[in-house]
Amino acid sequence: MSRAPRARVEARAPSITARPAPAIHQPDPRPRPALRGRPSDHGYGLGSRRAYGQRYATLRARLCLARPPVDLRLEDKIAVITGAGTSVGLSVARALLLEDVFVVAGSPVGSLGLIQLAEEYGLIPLIVDLTTPDGASTLLQSAKRAYGGIDMLVNAIGISAAQGASSMVVPRERWQSTFDQAFVIARSSIRAAIPLMIARGGGTILTVWSAEPGFSLVDHGDAKAVFRSLAKAMAAEFATDGVRFNSIGQGPAAVDPWHSQLGIVATAAKFMGIDIAQSKARMVDSLGESPTGRIEEPGEVGDLVILVVSKHADHTADIDFSLDGDTINVG
Repeated sequence: MSRAPRARVEARAPSITARPAPAIHQPDPRPRPALRGRPSDHGYGLGSRRAYGQRYATLRARLCLARPPVDLRLEDKIAVITGAGTSVGLSVARALLLEDVFVVAGSPVGSLGLIQLAEEYGLIPLIVDLTTPDGASTLLQSAKRAYGGIDMLVNAIGISAAQGASSMVVPRERWQSTFDQAFVIARSSIRAAIPLMIARGGGTILTVWSAEPGFSLVDHGDAKAVFRSLAKAMAAEFATDGVRFNSIGQGPAAVDPWHSQLGIVATAAKFMGIDIAQSKARMVDSLGESPTGRIEEPGEVGDLVILVVSKHADHTADIDFSLDGDTINVG
């Protein structure tokens, strides 16, 4: 079928409309008083420096009120947390649940905090011993059966090593216990999580434990050094699969022996007849010089976790974030 020829359109020159000439700015004929100093120090133009600062603060406050909250893009993601029964693990679980993440929490023992999060937000708690050969696989497969896979794994490794000792006198049992709690649990859970993450196009693995331990905690330091070497190798191996590895080094006070109801802070406050705030201030002095003048809170760990696992930090890999207020480097 032949189409009808298009009508020929004559090319026309665009019409040019004369525009009025712009008005010429006329300076103010009134003389200005002779002022010393800079113009911003006086009351003309944009106003004094103080008035301008107030106007800027007001405008910024209005913009902040009109600005929507930051979207971390974690909604409907699937997370598995090991060591979820500790104060740090609970803070991580709570922070993820508030971002509409589906959370499966593994812990060797039950806790009231996990029960409350399960009732309020739908968290799935699972009592599992991750030091056993099948513990990590059981936890990760439970998440797969419940939600179809896993997008992120958070190892909240909490080691309560209140007693320091020389490397020459640390008993073998303590070495083995530390490696089981730190290295073995993290390694087994990561190996079980990687295939599930690759099946979903990638994921993020985050390990939370203490910052660089002192020389008296040699068993803990050795376990962390071995794991850091393993994590670096895995980060390079699985980067092309979309799996990234990071870790957070928390300060010495973001653990249960400090912040629980029967912890160091509460016990010291009751013994000395002071409130919690005063007790924390004295704990800072006992830890040595602290640049921030305080000890960290478990909730701060959860706040950092949701940022590191979010899409906003998608290009971070093999980084050990420090959350100790620089106390370790100063002390």
